[in-house]
Formats: sequence, C-alpha cells, structure tokens
Amino acid sequence: MQDFITDIEVQNLRRTEQSAQLAREKYGADKILEVSDKVSELKKTHKWFWILQVTALHA
Repeated sequence: MQDFITDIEVQNLRRTEQSAQLAREKYGADKILEVSDKVSELKKTHKWFWILQVTALHA
C-alpha cells in the first residue's frame, strides 16, 4: 500500500513539474510577444516623428 501511495505522489510531483515548466514557457512566450508589440509601437512612433521632422524642414 505504501508503494502505491508513493507512486501516486511521484506522479503528482511529475505533473506539477510539467505544469510549472509549461507555465514558464508560456510566460516567456507572452513576454516575447509583449516586447515585440512594444518595439512595433516604437517603430511607428519613431517613423511618425521622423515624418514630422522632415515635413518641418521642408516647410
């Protein structure tokens, strides 16, 4: 009986470790997407300011 309980505990521990690993991977992927979105926004803003600057120089 003790071996059976130990096996269940080991299985639960493995599932918990797998869940934690998946959560870390998802968090990492979410952060990459978040940073990518911010970089895209910065590029748009930079381009907009560059257009304003060029327009002001030619006015």
